[in-house]
Amino acid sequence: MFRRRRAAEVDESAGPGGGAALAGRRVVGGTSTLLVRLIMLALGVVVLIVALGILFVVLDANTSNTIVSHVRDWAKTLAGPFDGIFSLSSHKGSIALNWGLAIVVYAVVARLITAPLRGASWWGRRATAAAP
Repeated sequence: MFRRRRAAEVDESAGPGGGAALAGRRVVGGTSTLLVRLIMLALGVVVLIVALGILFVVLDANTSNTIVSHVRDWAKTLAGPFDGIFSLSSHKGSIALNWGLAIVVYAVVARLITAPLRGASWWGRRATAAAP
């Protein structure tokens, strides 16, 4: 029912002279869309690494395993600024809480960076210009 128009369809329906203007806008939109996708991909990688690090700490994964030690080192580096914010009686609980906070902060920062690139407000709706 609802589908995106392809660039060719937009150009044909724009009328005389309108296709060039829309095509120019399409290129800018494509660049910002690519940038948003790259930022969200980076966020996904960071979240995956930190979440695996939390999982490995909580489940007492074998640290002599190369994969486990590398992922935990990367997670500790990414969540380093958040270590020691909260101190619980359990070391595992402290790691899970602090590194989980890092995931939330990274997600919020990525959302704040990508919102203007998408032309959207915080909740994902398109920002509208005020009427003159």
